[in-house]
Amino acid sequence: LLLGGTKDYTQVIPADASVVVSVDVPAVMRASGLAGKTPDELKSIADKIYNPAMKALVGDPAGTGLSLKDKAYLFASVNKDEPTLVFKVADKGKLEKTFKKLIADGMCDAIEDHGAYEWTLFHGIGYCAFNKRVLMIVSGSDIAPDNAMVRIRDLMKEGKRDCILSVPAFKHLETTNAEMNVYL
Repeated sequence: LLLGGTKDYTQVIPADASVVVSVDVPAVMRASGLAGKTPDELKSIADKIYNPAMKALVGDPAGTGLSLKDKAYLFASVNKDEPTLVFKVADKGKLEKTFKKLIADGMCDAIEDHGAYEWTLFHGIGYCAFNKRVLMIVSGSDIAPDNAMVRIRDLMKEGKRDCILSVPAFKHLETTNAEMNVYL
């Protein structure tokens, strides 16, 4: 098992992350008014969005394969990595279907299989890697592919003692109820 025997998607966040922002996705959806919308209303809103990835997320949130019941995280480490966005994967099959649509729309390259995870380049955004538990978007499309792949591989392999779950301050952050929390 790649992630040290646990299924926690936050295990890809390194213990030495200098900043971690947690986003309570359900609370943000409620605050934005999206949580109360019907599927037809969501589709109507999505039709006005140019970006195909955002259009998919707003138009059919459950159909993306991402868990919108769990927090999303943005993290970075000083001089070590680019800002990285993390989502929990709810349904890898739906996520792969979403990527097929994004590839057809020209948003990203074809998916490459690396065994324990798959990855692609989001045009103008950065690298994206995912497996059945986690989706990571590493910001910065100007990063050399080899460097990005080493970083993604290392993050995907992190053990429980090497990840943010071993940091007491992060545990405290997780118990604080707010739409967004920041750990520095």
